[in-house]
Amino acid sequence: MKKRPLCLACIGLMTAIFLMKLAGLPIFGEPAGTSLIEDAVKEETEIHVIGQISRREQKPNSVRYYLKNTILFFHNQETPLNNIYLTVQSPEKYPVGAEILAAGVLDKPESGRNPGQFDARSYYACQKIFYFVWAENIRLLKAPALPAGEWMAQLRESLSERVSLALPGGQAGILAAMLWGDRSLLEEDSRINYQFGGVSHILSISGLHISLMGLALYRFVRRLLPLRLPAAAAAAAVMLCYCLFTGAQAATIRAFLMFSVSLGAQLTGRSYDMLCALSLSGILILLENPGMLFYSGFQLSFTAVIAVGVVSPAAVSLLPKPGHRSGRLRRLTARVLETALSCGVVWAAALPLTAYYFYEIPLWSTLINLLMLPFMGGLMILGLAGSCAALFSLQAGRLLLYAPGLLLEIFESAMELLRRLPGGLLICGQPRPWQVVLCYAGIGLFVFWCRRRAEGKSVRKISPALPAAALLLCSLLFFRRETAFSLTALDVGQGDCLALQAGSVHFLVDGGSSSESLVGKYRILPYLKQQGIRRLEGIFITHPDADHINGIQELLQAIANGDTQLSVKRLFLPEWMQGREGTEALTRPAAAADVQVSYLRAGDLIRTGSCRIQVLYPKPGQTVPSGEENSASLVLAVHYKEMDFLLTGDLEGPGEEALADTLTACEYLKAAHHGSRNSTGEAFLEAAAPAVCVISAPENSVYGHPHRETLDRLRQAGTRIFCTSRCGAIRAVTDGQTIEVFTFLSEYDIL
Repeated sequence: MKKRPLCLACIGLMTAIFLMKLAGLPIFGEPAGTSLIEDAVKEETEIHVIGQISRREQKPNSVRYYLKNTILFFHNQETPLNNIYLTVQSPEKYPVGAEILAAGVLDKPESGRNPGQFDARSYYACQKIFYFVWAENIRLLKAPALPAGEWMAQLRESLSERVSLALPGGQAGILAAMLWGDRSLLEEDSRINYQFGGVSHILSISGLHISLMGLALYRFVRRLLPLRLPAAAAAAAVMLCYCLFTGAQAATIRAFLMFSVSLGAQLTGRSYDMLCALSLSGILILLENPGMLFYSGFQLSFTAVIAVGVVSPAAVSLLPKPGHRSGRLRRLTARVLETALSCGVVWAAALPLTAYYFYEIPLWSTLINLLMLPFMGGLMILGLAGSCAALFSLQAGRLLLYAPGLLLEIFESAMELLRRLPGGLLICGQPRPWQVVLCYAGIGLFVFWCRRRAEGKSVRKISPALPAAALLLCSLLFFRRETAFSLTALDVGQGDCLALQAGSVHFLVDGGSSSESLVGKYRILPYLKQQGIRRLEGIFITHPDADHINGIQELLQAIANGDTQLSVKRLFLPEWMQGREGTEALTRPAAAADVQVSYLRAGDLIRTGSCRIQVLYPKPGQTVPSGEENSASLVLAVHYKEMDFLLTGDLEGPGEEALADTLTACEYLKAAHHGSRNSTGEAFLEAAAPAVCVISAPENSVYGHPHRETLDRLRQAGTRIFCTSRCGAIRAVTDGQTIEVFTFLSEYDIL
């Protein structure tokens, strides 16, 4: 390190930024005047903003603008907003570089309210974006002084349009995402296939693109221009334009800076040091935006380069080297082994971060990368040439894009096949930060041991211990302490979803929302992945209202389509739903997902270890008139040793009255019907006498949930009240003797 001061400087800068973040100091560039901004967000009334368009993105039903130097006007006051995303549903497009005035509603990116849920607020903060504006109308104030940005935006849109005409939809979307970063054409099936194959990085502009294209361009220009300086300058200028053209993401900027350093080394006759080039690019990126340190794309990009430059050579040094007199076949075999080992090392080095951010591991990644990488250079060059040709002649474009399209079809077919195989994308759960750190410490020990071994230094005393210690540290990545029993109420907005864990056995009780779209995809499934849950023993449906089942329908459909490796053994429905109109909305996707269906009634009992799930309601043979499904909700009493949990669905009125006489006291009550005034009545509360009550209701519920009358009754009963609207996900944990309640949001109030 003493010979690499840039590396020390980069590590020092990263450490300083990390410590500033821990100390709560502003590092993301948050705008000042937050009180006025927060008032504008809370009131949800019309505001006005003035800003300059720096980027434009075409969405399926809207146009999104990235504005810089933005000023907010609200209540006759103004304050800087810095950078924002502005979305408008209008066919008219305003040029990049123009200054605009927009009227609309100000909003903040949503922060995660459940474990595993995507935290949009943190994600956009890393990119210096803190607010969104949903615009109703826009007025052009000043045309752009330099039209270069608009030319690039129009070229991107034209390329996407022409490629979509030259290639089938799936292939066009992959090529547009791969070559100029336009994901608007990317089909969901293609995205999932590449995710299962562990090659999602190909669908974004990464260092691979700059490295392959930059090197090919430099060699081509060198043939045209014998002088190195003009050739290097031309190659660097073209790659800079390409970097800006594709959106200038963190990985792209990093790769461009490293490419420029390599050109500089060739021009000056100096040796190129990958770690120094990486450190310089890291310093420049972090000085411009310190928040990038906490951005997953930045971390994964830098980790991949370190793996290629440090870990891979150390691992390859363990392989036997073929001698000068070795045959061609042996040398070829050695080269293939080195390439395969290098791909495996990069996969392993990214593994801790992949598990931390995505909660699952693509097991086929090394094989797919090994098969695809030899074709990537030709695919990208032909793809760009064909895309540019399509701008002038669709026939010429189709001709040049035939080979790239065929390759993409073969790749996707292979990944589609792997997607159908079990275990292709292993759900591993999210490791804790200390586990990630220890895993990388283990990788560092492995590199140290390999280097000492390659240098031939005497390490007899510690040599056997080092690889063993490295393996032990890395194996801690997936250590998970099993909780004896927990019950988690997920924040699904206006809906219900409970996740029950009894040792290694997991159940869901309901899963739906009427206020959050795709709640299964964006809230329930991410939670299950984050917890490392690969199999659900069962899913209980209390009644068929959409806000209790639509997320479950999504899960079952995803399993049937092979979109997830999650599996479900059984679906439990109340007995009165058997043969009832509408039940097939659940039983059909259950059958497609190979999930058994059972119907429950009072008296049924499900036992798993020390946990017993007893069905209290509905009564055997009970008939339920249309419109009275809430009153016949499936009611479960969950018993774990001395602790009792009462789960009531949307039970109200006659259902509560029928149960009140037979109820026994419980420690935990899931309030029925989101805390409505017609549920959790006095007689019912007197019989249940819960110590803790959890209510699933959204912020600013349109139905007024939870109602004040219900809260008053709970307070009078001496019950501690938790609501997802303030707490986010609510987790109750018990050892069978006492119960503890934890909330996901650090700032919460007990109502």
